[in-house]
Amino acid sequence: MIQIQNLSYLRNDESILNQINLEILPGQHWIILGRNGAGKTTLINLLYGYIWPSSGKITVFGTEYGTEPLRPIQEQIGILQSNQQSNLLQRNLTTLEILISGLHSNLGIYREITDKDIATAETLLEQNELSHLKDRNFQILSSGEKSKILLLRSIIRKPKVLILDEPTSSLDIKACYEFFQLLEKIIVKQNITCVQIVHRLEDIPKYFTHIAMMKKGEILYSGKIDSTLNLQNLSNLYDLPQDWFQSFQVFNSSMP
Repeated sequence: MIQIQNLSYLRNDESILNQINLEILPGQHWIILGRNGAGKTTLINLLYGYIWPSSGKITVFGTEYGTEPLRPIQEQIGILQSNQQSNLLQRNLTTLEILISGLHSNLGIYREITDKDIATAETLLEQNELSHLKDRNFQILSSGEKSKILLLRSIIRKPKVLILDEPTSSLDIKACYEFFQLLEKIIVKQNITCVQIVHRLEDIPKYFTHIAMMKKGEILYSGKIDSTLNLQNLSNLYDLPQDWFQSFQVFNSSMP
């Protein structure tokens, strides 16, 4: 489904990513874990086609980037990034209009809204018990409600892959729990392959299957979570003693 081969990215002659190799198969759910500045968001931006690699190859759904137009590929990828919320807050839109903007791949409404658009958005809200938010202004929703709506917006076109860039970084514990409950319901029901960036261990949902641990633009470790997310690897990733991470076993009972 997704193959990243020998991927490197330079910005102003500075190496941001170096020789990244990763393969993501259908039905897998990947965590990209690392400290701030590890290159996680840059990797996601390359994967979606926002920026272009300095070297290496990206192949998604069997198509190598650069050989065909990206738009058909991007239409099969849902993406949720923190800057989307700040951009949408600058627009006086209802929750329903926010969802509809996802159908058009715009951060706003620039086309005439059709009855089909409205029906699609209303059905999605109803399926996820959020219909009561339909006519509310997006700006006045709670942080937890905004995160849920933006999640629904990212999957309104029924993508094959969903990319999340630290979606719960500003949420409290209860809002995080509700977000991840909704995410699990969505990716299981729609059989979506998910890739999520995190830098906090507590933001790793138990239903994710694989992990890539990034440091200084490189992937140190990757593989199944139950064998890769261990105290030794965490210690090397964060340059901290192993006993610092003992308390985090509550979030992933399989951590050796």
